[in-house]
Amino acid sequence: MLYKILGPLLFLSTLFLNPPDEMTESGFRLLGIILWMAVWWISEVVPIAVTALLPIILFPSTNVLNIQETGSNYGHKYIFLFIGVPDGSSITCSKSALAILPEPRSVSAVIFLSAILVSYKPHMY
Repeated sequence: MLYKILGPLLFLSTLFLNPPDEMTESGFRLLGIILWMAVWWISEVVPIAVTALLPIILFPSTNVLNIQETGSNYGHKYIFLFIGVPDGSSITCSKSALAILPEPRSVSAVIFLSAILVSYKPHMY
């Protein structure tokens, strides 16, 4: 419970404190977002997927990045290779795709192989 509150408190402190002389205000707010995410990521008080989505809300609302720039980072073609593969079997999927598929660069093929591997792999959670 402590870590669930600590992350947002660190972020809020950067909103109310003045940034150091060498740092811009948006850079100081970014530092607060990074601290919040680090606390939640390490302590896992919320699912890691929730932590990973914090910038989509916080970057535009604190003027760190606008919504288009933030969204484009989440919509990059390489990000979709890892959707649905939270346990590290993406490397196995990529190697399998290179070995058996005629066009291994197809994102849908890697996602399909990921789904097969994850469904047969024992769940660790």
